[in-house]
Amino acid sequence: MSAGMFPGCRVVIGSLLHSHAATRSARDLVGRSGLVVRLIPRGTSVYALVDLDDEIRGYPGQRRWPVHVDDLVLVSSPSAAHAERVPFIVGIEPFPAGSPTRSVRHAVPRDQSDRERVKAVCRRSVRPVRSTIGLLAFDPSSALACPECADLGHQA
Repeated sequence: MSAGMFPGCRVVIGSLLHSHAATRSARDLVGRSGLVVRLIPRGTSVYALVDLDDEIRGYPGQRRWPVHVDDLVLVSSPSAAHAERVPFIVGIEPFPAGSPTRSVRHAVPRDQSDRERVKAVCRRSVRPVRSTIGLLAFDPSSALACPECADLGHQA
């Protein structure tokens, strides 16, 4: 079932038959809808961390639940068009000059996301950030964005 399930999918919790006992104890989860935040492999099983649209009774403040993917009903997948609109993704310098405790985010062309090391827009050697939720879009307005990448990224 996890083959068609990935982060960004809208789901409805159909049952709790395969989920962990702690999750099964929250019976009000059945029928609730949410968004898959990430997939969590556990041995031969795969769980989805589901961010519910609303809280359930008895669990104030808890909206994210680990649910076995076989207990989920896929409602919709994220749009492929969104991924195509992201021209640059985030790249990090392994050991940034100046402050080693603050990572500067660099702009990396999206088509180079599968490489180990790439040249950022500012020509520094960086590593593209790989995330369980997909590609992280470069935000030139971020306080951690490389100023040179932000300027050159707007021009591209």
